[in-house]
Amino acid sequence: MKLSTKGRYGLRAMIDLAVYSEKEPVSIQSIADRQNISERYLEQLMASLKKEGLVKSIRGANGGYQLARPAIGISVGDILRALEGDLRAVTCPANGEEGNGGCENADLCVTRYVWQRINEGITHAVDTMYLNQLVEESKKLKEKGLDENTLVIFSSDNGPHEEGGADPTFFGRDGKLRGLKRQCHEGGIRIPFIARWPGHIPAGEVNDHICAFYDLMPTFCEVIGIKDYEKKYRNKEKEVDYFDGISFAPTLLGKNKQKKHDFLYWEFDETDQIAVRMDDWKMVVKKGTPFLYNLKTDIHEDHDITLQHPDIVEKMKAIIFEQHTPNPHFSVTLPKR
Repeated sequence: MKLSTKGRYGLRAMIDLAVYSEKEPVSIQSIADRQNISERYLEQLMASLKKEGLVKSIRGANGGYQLARPAIGISVGDILRALEGDLRAVTCPANGEEGNGGCENADLCVTRYVWQRINEGITHAVDTMYLNQLVEESKKLKEKGLDENTLVIFSSDNGPHEEGGADPTFFGRDGKLRGLKRQCHEGGIRIPFIARWPGHIPAGEVNDHICAFYDLMPTFCEVIGIKDYEKKYRNKEKEVDYFDGISFAPTLLGKNKQKKHDFLYWEFDETDQIAVRMDDWKMVVKKGTPFLYNLKTDIHEDHDITLQHPDIVEKMKAIIFEQHTPNPHFSVTLPKR
């Protein structure tokens, strides 16, 4: 299941409506302004929500929209189904979900239970979260006066793992990305990054700027106006501090002149892997053996093209030998020169 803008924007609009329409109807224009959604698109969403009995329209000079029933009785599932339709990730004829008389392999098919569990997990998640709960979370920031003046970031520190009995394949984590935590494939190091800062960060935009966690400190410093952060915060006890971070505040704030990394570099001694990324080129070294991928055409990193691009391989090897710092506690196998 992948939500469209209908589901994402519609949920935001419903939370806004629940917050602001307690005493009087809320106009489409006011919701559109607060949520940075076009009025025309919002009218379409409201028509679908009204059809499903989730909102009601009030005519007149002071008219607008209100919830059709209390927020405590409207689940996230109600909203998403009204806008997206069926929320099941997979329909399986063996479970009677396609209406074609079942599946001839139903008795022998094990995957039917996988699809059923995934669908049940989605249903449970969206049907146990209610609009009033989301409103309360929103009010916590508002009560402290922080909702319009806080940079809120959602991210992670790595991809999925198998520790503690976790089963990342159960939820289909290998759909586009290969690899797990402590591995250098994209599944281990590529993570979500969502930022919200009303009045500063344009809402609803997607950017493909490549950054790393060590870029966060320079970014935060620039946001709060500290210009000489590298000189101020470098470790003066070390001859080389390796302060490699680059602020991506220009990207967040929708400005030009964004500086970019020439490359990104990773090492994981637990799996004996090294990786270098330059634009769309990505080289993963496993126990000393290099594998080259073009992420633009091979995001799952299935096709090794080291033989086709020996010049790129040598360039990335040079980066490894330059960046690697020997450490008796963290050892990796370098590629052959």
